[in-house]
Amino acid sequence: MVKTVSEFEGHTEGPWIIATSNSYRRVLTERRGIAVACAVVQGSDGHPDLHFPNGGENGPDARLIAAAPTLLAENAELLKDLEEARELLENSEPPGPQAFGFRRVEPHHEKWIERRDAFLHKTAPGIAQSGERDE
Repeated sequence: MVKTVSEFEGHTEGPWIIATSNSYRRVLTERRGIAVACAVVQGSDGHPDLHFPNGGENGPDARLIAAAPTLLAENAELLKDLEEARELLENSEPPGPQAFGFRRVEPHHEKWIERRDAFLHKTAPGIAQSGERDE
């Protein structure tokens, strides 16, 4: 389990792509073409190896790549939790005078409704998964 993203602090900013030229494959940044991971041949034994320019095998890029399966699984759990939260909030009302039969809506209740509606819009199905949002 990844407890904090600070262990990846300093990683090469994405998005990352897999680039090829003939038989040489490497991971680069999409915009600037900075190497994240590339294959090298070890002079000592002639075997292929991965080279991480940003900190080597213990650097933030290598740790981020190694943590990808865990991050993906945790992201899937968070999306599931987010959908459950959406379902709970969709038809909820703030506690207050309405619960006791009063008609007056207090200003903080209106603010709660605005925040709830903003959250529901921001996390609408399809938006949360694609990462696209109206700003």
